[in-house]
Amino acid sequence: MLAIGSQGEALAFKPVTALWVIAVPLVDMAGVTIRFKRKGQSPLKSDSDHLHQIFMRAAFTSKQTLICITLLSFSISMVGVLLNCS
Repeated sequence: MLAIGSQGEALAFKPVTALWVIAVPLVDMAGVTIRFKRKGQSPLKSDSDHLHQIFMRAAFTSKQTLICITLLSFSISMVGVLLNCS
């Protein structure tokens, strides 16, 4: 949906706004990939260093983890949307 809304003649939003919306998963993926590269491991290998797993190890419940990551993602998305509206 992000690709459809940010492409074509009738744009629903600017392409950079799509990046703001998916910023949290992109940063999580990039961080895990960088950590794997530093360890000399394949980034396709399974691990337990993703953001949601870090929250779970910090004694958050599944529901608290979901709420925290959703609020973080929503906040970052809103910053991006507001910056692109001006």
